[in-house]
Amino acid sequence: EPSVASRGTMTDLPPRALLARNIPLLFLIKGLRWFMLVMPILVLFFLAEGLTMTDVLVLQAVFSVTIVGLEVPSGWIADVWGRRLSLIGGSIFGAAAFVAYALGQGFWGFLAAELLLGVGASLVSGADSAMLFDTLSALGEDERYRGAEGKLLSVGNFSEAAAAIVGGLLATLSLRTPIVGQAIVTSLAIPCCLLLVEPPRSGPPGAGVTDLRALRAVVRFALVETPPLRAM
Repeated sequence: EPSVASRGTMTDLPPRALLARNIPLLFLIKGLRWFMLVMPILVLFFLAEGLTMTDVLVLQAVFSVTIVGLEVPSGWIADVWGRRLSLIGGSIFGAAAFVAYALGQGFWGFLAAELLLGVGASLVSGADSAMLFDTLSALGEDERYRGAEGKLLSVGNFSEAAAAIVGGLLATLSLRTPIVGQAIVTSLAIPCCLLLVEPPRSGPPGAGVTDLRALRAVVRFALVETPPLRAM
């Protein structure tokens, strides 16, 4: 029986063509999100804006802590609300983060951008792979998942490598130019996510969006009761 979180039943399965369209869309979303123009110049940008190296490291620590703190809850959100909504939300937060970077000044402005970026990264983390698996499962092509996941990772890695070159070239215009370009590129992932179709998923009925007891149970299971998961 499909879970409540799937927002549907096997009888209203989306047309096969729409489900199959998820695969290239996920590759495109991965490529856009990993096209990180800011990577080669981000520290230089911070220093040019008057931040110290201590400020830079604190900002990166805030980003990391945000991701760690939201990793399990964001996975629960993707399970209950659906992978599609999680990806849409993550893309919106990511785009907002780089708009905040482009417009922001000073430590506190960039701190807000890092928090937005951490929330966006948490919502996307795992949801894209889950959407890929669910789509292939609904298409009856589970055996393709391992190869497709490998291709998804490759798309991200090649995109990031290409973006490093492009970002360095854009920085010859100004250090803020790659930031503006990043905001534009990241925003392009939003319409791609809107085109995704939520595939039905098999599993026990969900607890419901507002049942925070289920969220607490998931956090307890991952961080308290299961040592291998806690270590990861």
